[in-house]
Amino acid sequence: MFARIKQLRPGAVALVVGVVILGGSAVAAAAPAHHGRGGQGGQRAGSVVTSVNGSSAVNSCGSAGATGSFTVVGQRLRIVTIDVLSTTTFSDSADPSPSFADVCVGNHVRITGTNTSGTVSASSVTVLPPNTTHQTNGVVTSVNGASAVGSCGVATETGTFTFVGRRLRIVTVDVVSATTFADTAVTTPSFADVCVGSEVEILGTFASEVLTASSVTVQPPRPDSVSGLVTSVNGSSTSDSCGSSGVAGYFSVAPRRSTASVTIDVSATTTFTDAADPTPSFADVCVGDNVKALGALSGATLTATSVAVTPPNLGLDQGTVTSVNGVSTTGTCGTASSAGEFTLVGNWRQGIVTVDVATTTKFIDPGVTTPSFADVCVGVRAGVVGTYLTTGTLNAATVAVLPFVHVPLPQPGPVPQPVVGGQA
Repeated sequence: MFARIKQLRPGAVALVVGVVILGGSAVAAAAPAHHGRGGQGGQRAGSVVTSVNGSSAVNSCGSAGATGSFTVVGQRLRIVTIDVLSTTTFSDSADPSPSFADVCVGNHVRITGTNTSGTVSASSVTVLPPNTTHQTNGVVTSVNGASAVGSCGVATETGTFTFVGRRLRIVTVDVVSATTFADTAVTTPSFADVCVGSEVEILGTFASEVLTASSVTVQPPRPDSVSGLVTSVNGSSTSDSCGSSGVAGYFSVAPRRSTASVTIDVSATTTFTDAADPTPSFADVCVGDNVKALGALSGATLTATSVAVTPPNLGLDQGTVTSVNGVSTTGTCGTASSAGEFTLVGNWRQGIVTVDVATTTKFIDPGVTTPSFADVCVGVRAGVVGTYLTTGTLNAATVAVLPFVHVPLPQPGPVPQPVVGGQA
């Protein structure tokens, strides 16, 4: 990154790499944007020369052995004037005897010097090598002028294609006879594998806003993904209905943040993962499970290449109990050692939450020796930990009866006194 200056006073020595000290204030400077990953944005340290001895014409340069001045612009887009003195030293890896003649409009430079009244008197100027090699990636939008999806290049031939990267800029790529290709899906990759819609990574050199490709890598297509709760398996929505190991079939998923169900087709080649099973299979996919399926989506059906059974959809809520087993009368309670349900108005999930109580549900109540479902009554506060089912019901593993929190009522303030004689 760019160097920072510690001394903030006039007359201080300034290192002009990206920050220049002018009259006690820090002024940032940096190179203009180059095409980097995503089609643009690649940068290197230093500032760009914008004029030399008052001339901003491209390739205007200083004179060897002469004094003069030039301006630079850096990352924060401030114009800074640099004075070249008879004592200024120069360095340039491309010139064995560097001088002011190597400082030209468009060059990138690094300067050290002294700030005097807003102008930096240069003690040294380093001309940075040009940054011509760029690596970038994006999606192909046209090939040889054709933008129809699936339009491709021609093997062993040159041509052009355009792509759009992460910064949403259209970049033109020249394919030359020396361009090499890579594609893991093809034995002998070529320009024919570059098609509209493909994701590619290009390495090459920029000139006149065209990227001449030295190599093009076609990225493998990203699989479609569906995540959610299993609502049926092979047509059955009965709780705990599961698939069969080694057998093809299908199941339905209710994706998160969507009301539309997606059908997942499972074949003999579909792979399965489940942290709870060392030998996972379709038998681990059951109604009520959370899953993530990868594959190819067509309409509302995804042909799965892999299915991962994920941990349960843990739920946590608390609020005031509004009904128990369908009765909303204040004081109505559950029955000890019995299953049932209650509703509460949640603090964390807005709206009414239905809670399923099983015979295995654990109860906590600090005021009761052997707490049970009988301690859950309409009007009490309760906290629930469990898992959300496909219906949105919270299946309770633990229910805690919570004490009410006393909130003191606000006290009346002092009674305002009448204004007498125009005085308060």
